[in-house]
Amino acid sequence: MQAFFNNDIPNTEFVLKIILKMPTLKVKTVTIQQRLLNTQGHEGVVDVLATDEEGKLYNIEIQNDMSEAPPKRGRYYNSLLDTNFLEEGKPYSSLPETYIIFITRGDYFKRGEAKYEIEMFVNNHFDINPN
Repeated sequence: MQAFFNNDIPNTEFVLKIILKMPTLKVKTVTIQQRLLNTQGHEGVVDVLATDEEGKLYNIEIQNDMSEAPPKRGRYYNSLLDTNFLEEGKPYSSLPETYIIFITRGDYFKRGEAKYEIEMFVNNHFDINPN
């Protein structure tokens, strides 16, 4: 898979368009095996990291071992992207939109689906103005 994606914008764009159902997506850059540092502990090495023309980030992870694809790994990789791509002094609002994609050999959740979407969201069942 590394050879397939290695700096290959057309192949990466093709795969992302299909998986994300984004027919107009235009990939700008592709790198493989990019190290994401964490000064506090466990670092990560992303299999494929792509950016599009709008600055969105796409991390594609290829997993043969199903135990290596838990949702919390996706959450962690998302946090690594956030910490590595927010420039010092920039506001949090400048964080890029990110997509973490795991391509696995089998059905991780064992529910018979070819694709699962996990979204992080803010639950709005609280008062944001406590006064």
